[in-house]
Amino acid sequence: MRAFYRRLVEAGKLKKIALIAVMRKMLHALNLLAANPNFVLVR
Repeated sequence: MRAFYRRLVEAGKLKKIALIAVMRKMLHALNLLAANPNFVLVR
């Protein structure tokens, strides 16, 4: 997630916008985990 955040900031996104994008990505992964206990988040 840190690399994703840094890539967004380096691409010119505001830090707050990049943080929201990371939170949305994490929320999406958590929703997948809740829907499917066999879901594995690969690094």
